[in-house]
Amino acid sequence: KNKQEEEKENNKTHNVISIKDKLKEFRKQQKRRLESIRRKIKGKKTLIIAHRGASGKRPEHTLEAYARAIEEGADYIEQDVVMSKDGEILVCHDRELSGFTDIEDQRAEFGERVTKLKQDHEKGKPKYYTDWFAEDYPFEKLKKLNIRQRYEFRGKGFDGLYRIYKMKEVLEWVEATNKNIGLYIELKNPHYLNTIGLNIQQKLLDLLSTYGYLEETKDGIYKMKENKKVIIQCFEATTLKWFKERTIGVPLIQLIYSNVKKMQPDNPKNTTYEVMLTDEGLKDVASYAHGIGPHKIQVVKQDAESGDIEETDLIERAHKLNLAVHPYTFRADEYFLMKGKTYEDEINMFMDLDVDGFFTDFPGETKQIVNAYEGYNDSKMEQWQTIILTIVSSTEIGLTFIFIAIAAGIHHYTSKKRANQKDDEPKMPFVLPEPSLDTLPAA
Repeated sequence: KNKQEEEKENNKTHNVISIKDKLKEFRKQQKRRLESIRRKIKGKKTLIIAHRGASGKRPEHTLEAYARAIEEGADYIEQDVVMSKDGEILVCHDRELSGFTDIEDQRAEFGERVTKLKQDHEKGKPKYYTDWFAEDYPFEKLKKLNIRQRYEFRGKGFDGLYRIYKMKEVLEWVEATNKNIGLYIELKNPHYLNTIGLNIQQKLLDLLSTYGYLEETKDGIYKMKENKKVIIQCFEATTLKWFKERTIGVPLIQLIYSNVKKMQPDNPKNTTYEVMLTDEGLKDVASYAHGIGPHKIQVVKQDAESGDIEETDLIERAHKLNLAVHPYTFRADEYFLMKGKTYEDEINMFMDLDVDGFFTDFPGETKQIVNAYEGYNDSKMEQWQTIILTIVSSTEIGLTFIFIAIAAGIHHYTSKKRANQKDDEPKMPFVLPEPSLDTLPAA
């Protein structure tokens, strides 16, 4: 009898601890949701950034990938920029050409691979890569290359249909669309390009000025024009500091490598990217940039074996310094999803953490999930439900149950009300129609 009573007491203690843990997690989630509501009341918009265009459905950095992204409602389309031997700014994700072109099949024209030192590597562990590099060939020669899909599992049906474009051509095409689409430009290895005489920073400012995005003042400062949208991003801090000194009104985003042990290639002190994630590091970033672009695993970590999720406080700490947070890269392919999570789960998880924008290969699907999430928060009744639950979760356990019951009643009422209304929100899985490109200029 004593043993049974002891087991009963242990079970009670276990249940109380379990309830407390659940309430603690519940309180944490509701505080985030309340903060999300407050920020949206202030007019915050969660940005959908088409990573290399709608690159989940079309080969990256092609006009067709950009057109698809525009049709799917992206706020910004990303351009990665490198340079050719004759000084043209090219739109390519890499200086190395084998990953996204058929250059290997054109050896007779382009010769054999060469070996170069990697610009980013761990301290004391220099790395070299052997490839064909964009800066070794003039643009007219690079035009002969055909773009292909980077990932085999996305299908190869569009391989060989598109070529490499100059940034100038992309700007002309965007202008012809008559769409007010934002440009989110990443400079690739600018420090290295400068060492071989290719000043990509100044060339980019001049190009954006020529096409009406920036206006050069008498002092040689480039000011963003009204109703134009350009964001500049880079992994190299000194490049962003260079832009800060020469621009007004142009948001700058400090990218952070997934491997934080890597050294910043342009930093004489051999500082690693891990430093940027510290409080002091973020303060330094806030002195020259408007936001950060961390890898998504620096915001939410998942154990590879157990699948357990660990949320970091990176977004919270960045927001305290008025830094926007645009993590990369969100992909709906099963290959890239978190273990045991759907794409919707993943996007909602980051929305709960109050993310400011998503770099995504699938802008249409991401936008639908974000719209559905923000639509929930826009309901006044449901906002009050969230506020009540947030307040309730900080009270004593017994009182909490009473208020949860009230909140559950509100939830039942609002759910029933929604069920009686026409539901226009998208459902998973998403099946997006092919975009109509009739209103967009031909590639």
